Amino acid sequence: MRPLLRPTIPTERLSSRTAYALLLNVFGPYCALSEEPLYDVASVWDKGSNAEFNATQPPLKRWDDLLLLSPGVCDAWRRHHDVDVANLMLPDQEKTFQLEDSPFVYQLEKVNRVVLDEDDKISPESGTEEIVIVRGTNPRAEATIETFSLNSEYFNPETRELRIPREDHCSCQDALLRNRTLAWQRASVAAEQIAGLSSTDRRVLLAQLQMSAAVTGHWSVWATVLWSRLKDGAFIGQVLGGQTQDQTDRDLIGFGPHNEFPGTSPGSLLLAARRIAATG
Repeated sequence: MRPLLRPTIPTERLSSRTAYALLLNVFGPYCALSEEPLYDVASVWDKGSNAEFNATQPPLKRWDDLLLLSPGVCDAWRRHHDVDVANLMLPDQEKTFQLEDSPFVYQLEKVNRVVLDEDDKISPESGTEEIVIVRGTNPRAEATIETFSLNSEYFNPETRELRIPREDHCSCQDALLRNRTLAWQRASVAAEQIAGLSSTDRRVLLAQLQMSAAVTGHWSVWATVLWSRLKDGAFIGQVLGGQTQDQTDRDLIGFGPHNEFPGTSPGSLLLAARRIAATG
């Protein structure tokens, strides 16, 4: 889960811009919890009051508590809205991802997909497949995954079984898992292509990698795959952002080709690289 650093917004903007527009600008068009891209529709969650916030209203004094959620993640929150927010790990409050010893770990797992027909019988579409699953390494991370259904409401983490009605399977109700796995596959191909290149040649492909990651979203998946194959924290920081400790608020604001993942917490990708350098 991409750790976020919330920039300071001038008071006049907090009173004249909508919460949706400001969040989109400072954190990019991604769900703050699932990291999936947002396509025109998103909800604003007020974690301070654990309630939805009107996305078309200026945030005013609520700015520090607002996060963008995808429709599916917001629906999951509605199903678990009575959860105590203090028991969750949220990306703008804590370091929710690290290249090593991360509280949220993304990995490709063999999952038994059980597709059920109208009579609750197993459909021929069922079978074993590899899907990218996120797991928490502490109780609060696990509670966050469950509260926002970050592995979909159909997945049982203990049995590694995705049990889903055929109608929902055909209508891609598990799209989050499918898109996250697609991001893993694309990141894996990219990592293999650049693994044998020199630092100079890697920089030539930097813009292309940045664009691919921005389009697919799932920042933590890209970070996980690139780190596993390349062990180059500085390069990964260039691809995904958050590579320096001295960025200003101005650097953190504004989605675009210059800043595909704005608001990424600085330094979140370099700690492991510095540890390797120090021990190497």
